[in-house]
Amino acid sequence: MQHRFYPKQAPKTAAWESAFRFEPLTGVSGNAFGEGSGQSLKVIMEEINRRLTAKKGAAENYATGLVLRLSDNVVKYVNAGHADLLFRSAENGQVHVVNLPDGRDFKGRFLGLAEWPSDYATLKFRVRPGDMILAYTDCRVESRNPAGEEFGLDRLTDAFARCRDQNCDAVLAWVLDKLDDFCAGTPRQDDLTAIVLPRR
Repeated sequence: MQHRFYPKQAPKTAAWESAFRFEPLTGVSGNAFGEGSGQSLKVIMEEINRRLTAKKGAAENYATGLVLRLSDNVVKYVNAGHADLLFRSAENGQVHVVNLPDGRDFKGRFLGLAEWPSDYATLKFRVRPGDMILAYTDCRVESRNPAGEEFGLDRLTDAFARCRDQNCDAVLAWVLDKLDDFCAGTPRQDDLTAIVLPRR
C-alpha cells in the first residue's frame, strides 16, 4: 500500500542525487517517505506529531521519523526517535553518526505520544561535493543472522565506508547485499527502507 506514497523515481536536484529501496514485510507497511518544503523542520515535525496523535487516538503505539532539508552546502536535520543518520566524507571516506559536536544525542521524542512533549531540535551540518548520507529504518540494524546476532550499527557503518563507489544506486545495492549476506536467509521481522543521498 505504501508504494503509492513513494516517488515513482528517486528525487534529484542540481546538487543532490538519491536512491531508495522499500521492502515491506507485508502488504501494509509502517514505513514511508516523501518530499516537502516551506516551513521550518521543527514545525513540520510538530505537525506530523499532532496529526498522528489525533489519528491514532488511544491506540498504544508510536512512530519514529526524520526530516531532511538539503541545500547546496548545508543539510538541516530533525530526528524524532528514529535510527541514526550516517554521513560519509568524500575527503577521507570516514563514516560517522550525525549528531551534536560533543557527541550528545539530539533526537526528539517518538511521534504519536500525546503525553510526551514534542521537543524537536534542528541540527545543521555542512556538506561538500562527494559527501554522502545514508538514512534507514531500524530493520537495517536489527536484522539477525541464523545465530541470532544483530547486524548492528557497527557493521552498517563499516559496509557504508567500504563501498568506495560514488553512484548512489551502487552504494545502496552494496550495503543491502552486505545485510543479505549476514542474514544468510533468516527472514526479516520488519519493513525495510533505505535512502542514499550523495552530494554531486
